[in-house]
Amino acid sequence: MKTLVLWLKKVNLQRWTMLVTVSIASSLLAPYAMAQQSEKTVKVRIGIAAKDSAFAAALVAQEAGIARKYGLDFEFASMAPPTIPAALISGDLDFAAPAQTVTRAAIQGFPVRTVAIMMDRPNYTLLADKSIQTVNDLRGKTIVTGAKTSQPGSILLELLEGFRLSLKEVKILWTGDPPLRRTLLIRRDAQAGLFNLDVAFKIQRQDANVHILIPAEKMPSTPFAGLSVSKKFLDSKPDLVERVIRVHLEANQFIKNRPKESQAVFAKLFELTTEESGQLWELLVTGIVADGLLKKELIEVELRQDQRSLERPDLTEAQVRAAYDLRLAEKVAREMNLLRR
Repeated sequence: MKTLVLWLKKVNLQRWTMLVTVSIASSLLAPYAMAQQSEKTVKVRIGIAAKDSAFAAALVAQEAGIARKYGLDFEFASMAPPTIPAALISGDLDFAAPAQTVTRAAIQGFPVRTVAIMMDRPNYTLLADKSIQTVNDLRGKTIVTGAKTSQPGSILLELLEGFRLSLKEVKILWTGDPPLRRTLLIRRDAQAGLFNLDVAFKIQRQDANVHILIPAEKMPSTPFAGLSVSKKFLDSKPDLVERVIRVHLEANQFIKNRPKESQAVFAKLFELTTEESGQLWELLVTGIVADGLLKKELIEVELRQDQRSLERPDLTEAQVRAAYDLRLAEKVAREMNLLRR
């Protein structure tokens, strides 16, 4: 009998230990993973340029269970940004995350709209061969970036202007394929390139002869990453658009207010070390747009960048504003008490 009692105590202790372990392992995402889900899950197809931290809000929303909480299942399609507006219009995509690419398509007459902005600061860094130690050393070199009308393309133009480097002094390789940009730098077909911070970490692991020449903290502000749809989708499914906006804003709050959990998600999603995940988190939280809206100064930035990227100096603020429809974002932000004063 004594042996039986001891055995039962041991079993109960093991069971309790296992329950505690499971509880600890689940606690990072428990508030979201255990949230009440809708009876019917709606699959939402979102276009992204690549699975990287530029689209952290959407990716974290799916990984942390925030999308499921609202009865949504995000499916991501990695696409070259220039192809995304057409995919929205055809219905191959429901939403898109590269905001500036879609905004510029709207300015050019495509029936698409950007309905929310997730960040107002890019997480790009300018990586360069270690032989390039200063910005002046970029003269005569080749720099790889995204398509000219994309976010990385626009940021590079603004960056060069800020450092008083003319397009005649450097050669730019415009490519909408993120993996190709990485390959071009590693092969040294380009001696420098613009990359998201998480991608920059991985490139540096692969190639010890590159370094961060210009850190993300020195990048110019811009409407960076967001949520865009076709006008037809917005008009026909406003309730779904509103729900997806809510999920994104809640994901941004998750990132901002739950650093340990967010960094754990970053490490998993982007294959980062603990230290790298911490650095990425510190950068991202400085650029989060809590209410998903554009302040006046950011519209002015957008106008300036659009004029340069589209080579349309006559472009007006009214034309830029027309590419956005932020009414649902404002409604959701107000209901979530996130509106900035």
